[in-house]
Amino acid sequence: MRIAIGLAVVLTLAACRATDESDWFVYAPSDGAFELSFPEEPVADVQSLGTYFGRLEMHVVTLEVRGEDQHQDRGFIVRYGEMPAHLIEESDPQAILDGLRDGMLGTIGGRLLEERHTALGSVPGRTVRLASSTGEAQVVGRIYLAGLRIYQLMSVGAPAVAGDEDAMRFLDSFQLRQER
Repeated sequence: MRIAIGLAVVLTLAACRATDESDWFVYAPSDGAFELSFPEEPVADVQSLGTYFGRLEMHVVTLEVRGEDQHQDRGFIVRYGEMPAHLIEESDPQAILDGLRDGMLGTIGGRLLEERHTALGSVPGRTVRLASSTGEAQVVGRIYLAGLRIYQLMSVGAPAVAGDEDAMRFLDSFQLRQER
């Protein structure tokens, strides 16, 4: 009898955990190039951004989540767009990733706290942790160069939440469906 009750408790807890994990919103762009999970449904927009590489049309998908106080407020962001083919052909992929990282630093006017080379299969990338100039906010992000397309994934918030479990779940959920 104890074994049956124990098993029922374990199965109930497992079912609750599965429900909690499935309540995130899975975002996929209309071209089907990737998938990424957000805690709630994000907002998508297209912007023309000045970058290290010139003006690029960037798709920006954002979700702002309000916490119980300002130290728990956070944002989840993915930006992606196509690079001109000649830039990809003429440049070292690591130099492009350096430029994207530097652009992120310039945007927040901050400093680099941590960086490591990473990859998504054969797609080169970086994982970074950046701090704002005041140190009150951090960005934990990943940058990828997949063919002509660049991806910037960012979790933004106070240091306590920027790299927490939800941030890592967001970043780890990114999956390429087709290389561009």
